[in-house]
Amino acid sequence: MDCKAKLKIYYDMQQSVWKVRTIVGEHNHELAPAMFTHLLHSHQKMSDDDKAQDLYNYVHGQKLTRICDGDAAATIGYFEGKANADMLTSACYTRTPDNRLGSLFWADGEMMANYQLFGDVLAFDSTYRSNKYRKPLVVFSGSNHHKQTSIFRFALLEDEEVRTYRWVLLNLLDVMGHKKPCVVVTDGDKVMRTTIVDVISTAKHRLCGWHLEKNCVQRVKETEFRKVFKKALYANLEINEFEEDSISTTCVYKFSKMGKPNRTYRVLYDPNEERVECECSMWNSKGISCSHIFCVMKYEGLEKIPSDLILGRWCIDAKDWRSKPPKSTKGHQRRLLRYGALCGAMSVVAKIGSEDANKFVVARDGITCLAEALQ
Repeated sequence: MDCKAKLKIYYDMQQSVWKVRTIVGEHNHELAPAMFTHLLHSHQKMSDDDKAQDLYNYVHGQKLTRICDGDAAATIGYFEGKANADMLTSACYTRTPDNRLGSLFWADGEMMANYQLFGDVLAFDSTYRSNKYRKPLVVFSGSNHHKQTSIFRFALLEDEEVRTYRWVLLNLLDVMGHKKPCVVVTDGDKVMRTTIVDVISTAKHRLCGWHLEKNCVQRVKETEFRKVFKKALYANLEINEFEEDSISTTCVYKFSKMGKPNRTYRVLYDPNEERVECECSMWNSKGISCSHIFCVMKYEGLEKIPSDLILGRWCIDAKDWRSKPPKSTKGHQRRLLRYGALCGAMSVVAKIGSEDANKFVVARDGITCLAEALQ
């Protein structure tokens, strides 16, 4: 560009002032608009407020990395106290080589009980450092008998490497009595998939429908395509090859919706084994019998639902410890199961006994007598 514009100044030692020696004001190019002058190198500077903010950010970052006398130490102390007071509360953590908090993993008695009841399907989800400690938060969850989210475990991780996820899953299985889920649902993360194959090889891996729908909304702008994609994503798709060979003496029923005669579903019924299957796949996807199956049961005169179509998670006593005696698990795990069953029963006593003074006296005296008898 070879612009001749310049400004030369010097410092007058005798008068202690700056003076202009040479000035050339003509430019051979257009000047930057006033709205962009702050981007010029000569105009860039930090205000006192900006300097104070940068200093605060630096000091705050240094505090978060310390494990001594900070949030991490307080959290570890809290969980250790809870574990000493409640046998069903469990927490474990790791330290980095420079003595900082690595990964933290915890669960209470209710989480452990819910996992034993509803842990056949496990959702394995990780948030990307959205908390103030900039650590990935992993939530292990599932669905209970009311189709509500049930939390099984929490973990704050040091990083998102295979070794870290492996540590989390191994601790999960150890605390939960080595009960493995049948299905694990993730957002498709490659590290998670690798870890699941390594630790829970018998579990089927499935992608989360919510994440798939979210990715479609973010990346696809065509409204019609998104509607079709969502409908196909949550639909009970038809089975191409129905397993008719596995049923012996089979009766075949066909059903169609009112107003949609071209869309039919087949229901196969074996009277010898009282086995019913429908190709609408509602049972396979939700574990609940469809209206087509109930129509066949009514037509065949069945007085009760076949046991193969009843999942324990949908029963009214799904969380009633009294109807489910502890399994024959060895060692400390057996004691934990008995402890959890008794806690569940005593919580019912506490709830009823707190309703009025008379019930409270009955509950208190009864518990006291029971404790004396056991001792």
